[in-house]
Amino acid sequence: IKSGIPIMPVDSFHPEFSLHSKQVKRCRDCYSGSDSIKSAGAVYLPRLQKQEDTDYSAYLDRSLFYGATGRTVTALTGVVTYKKPIYKSSGETIPPSELPENVDQLVESTVRNILIAGRHILLVDYDDRKGTTKIVEYPSEALINWFDGVMVLKETVVVAGRDEFDLTEETRYRVLALIENEYTVSVYNEEGDLIESYTPVVRGKPLDFIPAIVMTTAGISCTPQKPPVLDLVDVNLSHYRSSADLEHGRHFTALPTPWVSGVSGQSDQELYIGTTSAWILPDPQSRAGFLEFQGQGLGSLENALKNKESMMSSLSARLFEKDSRVSESAETMQTRQNNESGILSNIARVAEYGVSRALSISLTWQNEPTISKDVITVELSRDYMRTPLGHSDIKALIEAYQADMISMDTFLYNMEQGEKLPPDVTVEDEMSRLNTDSTTTQEK
Repeated sequence: IKSGIPIMPVDSFHPEFSLHSKQVKRCRDCYSGSDSIKSAGAVYLPRLQKQEDTDYSAYLDRSLFYGATGRTVTALTGVVTYKKPIYKSSGETIPPSELPENVDQLVESTVRNILIAGRHILLVDYDDRKGTTKIVEYPSEALINWFDGVMVLKETVVVAGRDEFDLTEETRYRVLALIENEYTVSVYNEEGDLIESYTPVVRGKPLDFIPAIVMTTAGISCTPQKPPVLDLVDVNLSHYRSSADLEHGRHFTALPTPWVSGVSGQSDQELYIGTTSAWILPDPQSRAGFLEFQGQGLGSLENALKNKESMMSSLSARLFEKDSRVSESAETMQTRQNNESGILSNIARVAEYGVSRALSISLTWQNEPTISKDVITVELSRDYMRTPLGHSDIKALIEAYQADMISMDTFLYNMEQGEKLPPDVTVEDEMSRLNTDSTTTQEK
């Protein structure tokens, strides 16, 4: 960028973006569930050889997508956020009335999106209509390019057409840049034409930093990381394809098929099946029977599904642990979890810092008189790090929850062993919050 004008096309991708966006697309589709997976058609379920459209449609409809990814993300998000986050400034708890609306949902969304994509963005912007700041979330896929002092966010906006009911979606590119040490925002349309450019100010002075916090599993960085659930997602998709093959095989082999020999091809006799019908065959040498499936083909597919379900529960349980190739007892593992970083713990810490930073910028920008200028802190529960459960116990719980054998209530109860919920927060409250936030996310 030179004097606010990009010297390359505004829709240019960073070299690391292409692979990351493909990985995140798989993760988000698996998190969304069966409808998203099946609507992608052959992307996730390739056609069988010479399979026509009608046959493929039936093949797709018979397939079953096992929602392990979605349930795992929901469970892990619940483990981190089942207790209401604590917001402090200078060691004192900040009253809810002095915090932005839906800040708890912002924390949950941040944790969930880092779990799914490995990266999430919070941008603090000024709302001219309300005269207040706002914290805007951007998914990892929105950050298409980044380099020294510049970030490019791709976004979709709804614009009015001929009348108030004629609404259309348009693509915009929001360029956040430090130009001569001043934060500047430039917005471009899909053709690359500049729509607007402005310099936000705080108490009359421009910012000397970009008020965007990019959180990853590795910390605060624009560099995308491997999505934490990617391995689980790939097994989930493999399980889906095996399920399709199994259901396809069952469709053609489950029902016995009648056969007849010794009947002339010119015979116009119609043969009916049932207790009220009898077959009178003209040739004494004629024979009749039923074709029934025999062999190990379908059994092999059934075993493959069970093995992959076990793999998925194991991969989910690993998200609680620090990556290690050393075999450990439950006691040793618990000690290590309490003192070292597991993936889930890393995500919680990054979310704490990211939301803390966004709140600090937002409230300082508004110059709230009752808020200290010190950094605002967000504290999330760490109860899951003190759980007495070993890896095999965690795996069994996740496997049972993924298979819909236990409720979220039971899952969270077992995971929070070692410390009771505070009197003002129940597991039911958290389940309601998770369901409400999940519905809001789906609508977005």
